[in-house]
Amino acid sequence: MLSLLFAIAIVSGCHSRAIEQAKTSASEVARVPCRIVKHTMGETCVPLKPKRIIKLSSDNTLDSLIALGIKPIGFTSFYDRGKKFFVGVSFDEVAGAKDVGNGRCITAG
Repeated sequence: MLSLLFAIAIVSGCHSRAIEQAKTSASEVARVPCRIVKHTMGETCVPLKPKRIIKLSSDNTLDSLIALGIKPIGFTSFYDRGKKFFVGVSFDEVAGAKDVGNGRCITAG
């Protein structure tokens, strides 16, 4: 019985900290200048100058990002006969960025 009460106390304490952290994160986001993007899930505050960008579209937009001076931290890639390739972008231009999938099946982690 005592161990059950102890477990409940720990879970309650962790839960309240998680809620407090979520409130802090939301207030920090509110201080960042952003553009509100409306979508089917609601609204998202996208920072005016994002720092960590991942290109997830299956079209050839990676070259556009590079041309604008934006180096993504991740991207989707395309394969032809087992070889990875990019349209209009060299492997050197995306060095250090992570390949997160093939545009059809995104992988996490």
